[in-house]
Amino acid sequence: MKAYRHMDRFRREASPKTWLLTIARNTVRDHMKSAFMRRVTLVDWVQNRETHPSAEDESFEQMAVSDIWRQVLQLPVKYKEVLILFAHYQLSMKEIARLLGTREGTVKSRLHQARLKVLQIKERDENEQKRI
Repeated sequence: MKAYRHMDRFRREASPKTWLLTIARNTVRDHMKSAFMRRVTLVDWVQNRETHPSAEDESFEQMAVSDIWRQVLQLPVKYKEVLILFAHYQLSMKEIARLLGTREGTVKSRLHQARLKVLQIKERDENEQKRI
């Protein structure tokens, strides 16, 4: 809807596809900053097994996944977006690079840095838990 309402602002400096993806990306960024998203858990993870795990196992697993997403959401946007696109949406490096308008090498570098930063956040959180 945003693209349709603002078609008169399209300057034809980029392709229509790039312009639309930029609008979508910015809309998502605005939505992620909203108060609604800060209150909602972004994990919609369903596990299919023949045997059902105990409620305790499910609870611990859900807590671990929630902790990982909480750590991911603490990252700066440029790291968060590549990690979410790669891990959650399972896009290839090439697809992510095209979507973000960067080079594939930049995506690989940001993904590597994002993983390192998540590990740092995890270690920091574990150290804080030990102090308590």
